[in-house]
Amino acid sequence: MTIAVPPTTWITQTSPSTRQTLPVSSIPEVALNRMNGFALASSTQRATALSHHWAELGLVASDLVLFKAAVAAAPVVVPFDATSVFGGQDAFTLAASQTANTSFPPAVGCLPVSSAGQAAAINSVEVTAFGLEAVSSSAVLDTVCLVSSLHPSSRAETDSQLQDRPLYGVLNFLNLRLPFADSDTRPTPRQGIVLVKDNKARMTLHAGELLVGSLAGPFATPSTPSLPDRFGTFERLDHVLLDFLRLLSPELAQELVAFVLGQPPIPVPPLPSSALYQASNGLASLPIIEVALWGGLRYTNIDHVVSGLAVPGDDSTLFFGSAAGSEFRAWALQGPANTASRSAIQWSLRASGAAALADGTLALAATSTLGSVWSAAGDGSTSAVRVWSELGGV
Repeated sequence: MTIAVPPTTWITQTSPSTRQTLPVSSIPEVALNRMNGFALASSTQRATALSHHWAELGLVASDLVLFKAAVAAAPVVVPFDATSVFGGQDAFTLAASQTANTSFPPAVGCLPVSSAGQAAAINSVEVTAFGLEAVSSSAVLDTVCLVSSLHPSSRAETDSQLQDRPLYGVLNFLNLRLPFADSDTRPTPRQGIVLVKDNKARMTLHAGELLVGSLAGPFATPSTPSLPDRFGTFERLDHVLLDFLRLLSPELAQELVAFVLGQPPIPVPPLPSSALYQASNGLASLPIIEVALWGGLRYTNIDHVVSGLAVPGDDSTLFFGSAAGSEFRAWALQGPANTASRSAIQWSLRASGAAALADGTLALAATSTLGSVWSAAGDGSTSAVRVWSELGGV
């Protein structure tokens, strides 16, 4: 199918606030213009096909517009591993140097690339779809790539990697407590940054995982192609939803739509007892919608952060109460120097847990439940399940 891409700009299509246009320098701007053009053409061209497929799945026609709106309104989570080491630097050595103008965590395209296969996986998205320059194998963190500026005119525009690489996240239409489902057996990151919704203007979307899970090991095999016409935006996503729904059986699609449209005022994830959880093999059969954020991620872009109690891939080793956990709390609750805004943490035992524990004050009173459990967990002799029980979690 030939896609006629109309000339347009991301600003015309998304009407971003000034706060969102400032971080986008020349190269991400070109990529966003390109992807918004493809999104406009592809969404328009496949809108009828989406309606037809919706009917073929046995879904109610009038629910389609409600489902689209609910998906577009879902929060975006950028996963990261607070225990990770990037090219010899631990996560919070990098975070400690963060200012109001710098981006954290590092973009996938800035991280060490250990093999030609990894480079090819990144380039299949960032070159083929986005039109960026290729990455190559490297054993070190690309520190130049980490530089970010609020004002493009204040940096050298000649280097194509000055925060021109996107960060990858997940569209959390399932309202999971953590970035990845509990059924994901990879050592996936247990921390996530939930973004302020205003940031959606500088995001693109894709049905199925491409690069967001790269911190957990081998790159995923794409469930849908990483061609530019398969990417959408929050304003133009009919073709993305069509690709997504084509990955589902009629039964699973019906359960998903019922879950999304039946959310209570305070959203909850699919609990193990829910019909969706059981129909999807513990959510293992549900693909994700991957998000790319352009222009970097600054502390002021954060709504709140989420975290599990254990380290990736090892439920017997606690992150909660550890030295790394203390660094994480300091960063999340205090932020960079001279930053007026403050975030908060939502701690959870499981992605599909019934509740999360709010943590919003850096100083931990020894007499508080959180403070006493944190101190007791510091020696590593307890378990995540017991910690959660002592915190009053369910």
